[in-house]
Amino acid sequence: MCHRINPFSFFWAKNPQDKPLRHPHSSPRRLLVRSPFGDMPPPAPLFLSLPSPPPPLLPVHHPKAPQALTLNRPLTSSRKPALPTRPVASLAPAVATRQYDWTRKQRIRRQGGLSRRYSKILSYYGLRTPPYKLDALEPYMSRRTVELHWGKHHQDYVEGLNKQLASSPLYGYTLEELIKEAYNNGNPLPEYNNAAQVWNHHFFWESMQPEGGGLPEGGVLQQIEKDFGSFTNFREEFISSALQLLGSGWVWLVLKRNERKLSVVHTRNAISPLAFGDIPIASLDLWEHAYYLDYKDDRRTYITNFMDHLISWDTVTLRMMRAESFVNLGEPNIPVA
Repeated sequence: MCHRINPFSFFWAKNPQDKPLRHPHSSPRRLLVRSPFGDMPPPAPLFLSLPSPPPPLLPVHHPKAPQALTLNRPLTSSRKPALPTRPVASLAPAVATRQYDWTRKQRIRRQGGLSRRYSKILSYYGLRTPPYKLDALEPYMSRRTVELHWGKHHQDYVEGLNKQLASSPLYGYTLEELIKEAYNNGNPLPEYNNAAQVWNHHFFWESMQPEGGGLPEGGVLQQIEKDFGSFTNFREEFISSALQLLGSGWVWLVLKRNERKLSVVHTRNAISPLAFGDIPIASLDLWEHAYYLDYKDDRRTYITNFMDHLISWDTVTLRMMRAESFVNLGEPNIPVA
């Protein structure tokens, strides 16, 4: 496309009455133009060549977008767009940005979500719902106690742990690995208490069931009798260990890896048997908020009701079956339970 430009069109005459004059020694058809530089004939027309506008670019949302890294091919072309012969960085910034956004979305979709580099982590661990209705454990544990214990105290531990992990080098651990690492050989790191309490409470809720308690069956009962002498001995040892704990803590039925036998232990505050390498099988929360609304300071009745009416022997059986994958207990064979 060409445009004709007159270089003298921007000069102004000093007098509006000035008109082009005829030179006395020239032919009548030759005109002069009054300019600041004197009378002079007009120059030959000046032509300036401008580049033609580029063909329309192929938009990213076009069906051919996955192959459209070369984005300067006209829309009317029937040829399949080829790969670029120059890097994307050399394309127009807007086009390169749109193409980057499209490829980034594809990468995120393949990875299953945003990576930590491009996303803001809002939560690392969540509050797991108990495997029963909140009033299913009544009358031995009221709905009010479960709502306060699970919905308030347990939730606070989860939120506190997530806040700590937002700036912690321990990001990426499973909860069990986090507890073992943060215990730090008896010198707990700041993340330990919240991590242990989150795991302990998950484990505690699943250690109970409606219409629980009573006697276990099959291989579990045989293993208890093998390690404690009788189920009565186990029950008494569990209650006694819980009553001996001064202050807040937990009482556990665990499987000792080295001894290859079941044992009853209690731990203070948030300490979990996972930190010592034991395999937890069942647990009872002995923090005051776990029983005070229902039993006040009558801890013995709370412990007794747990053993007689709440403990889930079905869950204990499943956990014993899993534990046998790590510890060879010999006879009895728990899966027959």
